[in-house]
Amino acid sequence: MREGESFKPDTLRLGDIMYAEKILNKDEKFVDKSSGTFPTKDDYIISLHTALFAGEKDKEIWHATAIEGRSCFWPLEKFLKFYKVIAVKRV
Repeated sequence: MREGESFKPDTLRLGDIMYAEKILNKDEKFVDKSSGTFPTKDDYIISLHTALFAGEKDKEIWHATAIEGRSCFWPLEKFLKFYKVIAVKRV
């Protein structure tokens, strides 16, 4: 995924690392964690949430989240409800 491109879930491969902005808190209230809310680009980058694409149906995303207070697997659909993917890194 390149800058300016939109996220395409069907292009994810096992082991891809996703970088995302949080868009909802655990109470499902909107939060603005976009780049414009941070004083510097470095502060924004440090704030990004990271997750690993595990690929197993209904356990596609592995990440640690304050929403559940632990490391967990989530279905992709649930992840995209709470986070906006802004970059994907294939290793």
